[in-house]
Amino acid sequence: GKAPSRVLSGEADIAVAGRLSLGGHADQVEAFSIGAVDIVGVAAPDHPLAQVEGRLDTAQLDDHRQLTTITEHVGPYPNQLAQSTWEAADLSLRRDMLLAGLGWGTIPRHAVANDLAAGRLKLLDLSARPQAQMRMPLFVVHRRDHPLGPVGRALLEALQTSADPAP
Repeated sequence: GKAPSRVLSGEADIAVAGRLSLGGHADQVEAFSIGAVDIVGVAAPDHPLAQVEGRLDTAQLDDHRQLTTITEHVGPYPNQLAQSTWEAADLSLRRDMLLAGLGWGTIPRHAVANDLAAGRLKLLDLSARPQAQMRMPLFVVHRRDHPLGPVGRALLEALQTSADPAP
């Protein structure tokens, strides 16, 4: 993923990564679990999928464009459920695209909590998905040859203490 690359390039001393993909960097970076976040399926209220009552199946999802985030993840996007996808550079842009009704997508619940509460987005029933794929583990990554200092260790401890347990 991007987090190990940014740490190894010196762009960041420490990074947070979801669904950690170390690629060939496992011997160069150290990763610590800091919990997990809930993933939800959402669409704008006027999107056709938001009109469906009950559980959505794979065929229904595949009929509509899915908005995903560009990732360096090896293999298909972990929650890619449709053949037609548009990729956004980050969660903020993907959220804006969801609000504009350009497609549907899976996204961390905390990123859209206010939009759901205000009715700007609607939850999609993706209960047919395995629960493990609707919860994303989070990791803190740093270079093995640059041990965390006192502030980095304190940050890591605070993140581990405050995070939801990993799946």
